[in-house]
Amino acid sequence: MKTITFHSYLLTNKYSNSTCKMYEYVVNKYLRLNSNPSKLSFKEITSYLSALYSINGNHFSSVLVLSGIKKYYDYLLFLGKITIHPIKHFSIKGKATKILGISLFTPTELGSLLNRPERYPILKLRNQVLMSLLIYQGLSSNELCNICLNDIDFDLERIRVKGNRIVNSRLINLMPSQVELFERYLKECRLKLTNENVSNFLIGKTGNVISVDEINYLVETFKFLFPSKTLNPKTIRQSVIYNWINFYKLPLEDVQLLAGHKRISSTLKYQMPNMQLFASLINKYSPI
Repeated sequence: MKTITFHSYLLTNKYSNSTCKMYEYVVNKYLRLNSNPSKLSFKEITSYLSALYSINGNHFSSVLVLSGIKKYYDYLLFLGKITIHPIKHFSIKGKATKILGISLFTPTELGSLLNRPERYPILKLRNQVLMSLLIYQGLSSNELCNICLNDIDFDLERIRVKGNRIVNSRLINLMPSQVELFERYLKECRLKLTNENVSNFLIGKTGNVISVDEINYLVETFKFLFPSKTLNPKTIRQSVIYNWINFYKLPLEDVQLLAGHKRISSTLKYQMPNMQLFASLINKYSPI
């Protein structure tokens, strides 16, 4: 039988330290009330979860509890202590108020998306430019498609991102490494890819502006790096915003501007929950 601690199992599956702490807290409380979790039935487990939700009424904390307990049963499956996951498909209905960092990507994980072997050498620089705008500036697929040559200011080392009905327009600084990368892309790659009279910055295989489908496909080719997580342009953007707030500790007002959020409430959804508040909510149901 395999021997590994729950904490080590979580780290092996690339969960952040903060997520590990929350999951361990949830599971420890759960185990104090349920000394033999491998023998509990679906009804017994969901009764615990439903009672917790009915008492504290907090959808966000209840989802975290469910996620932690689900992951614990994944761990028991891994150890061979159970053969069927009792609550694999159980979910708590309701409106979420937070973007959970549980399944998002750390800055290190995002950085790993910049380097990989390319099937088509001519696309290597283009793909690195595109991925850098995803992982550093947190742009959406549509925003990437709409970048034009005159949106790049090499003198001030920044990029103009156009707004729409969902997000505001904004100016975002480029990383020094991006400036050099963008210049190389324009000199060595873009002219070979583009048809005449195309003003867009990123060019697709056909010589015209890159499409959302092409961007989505490119990101999908990295999924093998994170088989247990959902990787797409949306979750990359969510991860970037989450990291700005919780890893780099940028002020919420600055993150709102960088993300283009029209309302600060949209930015607040990415703020990591206060561990003490989270613990107090759990203790309302299981004070042991």
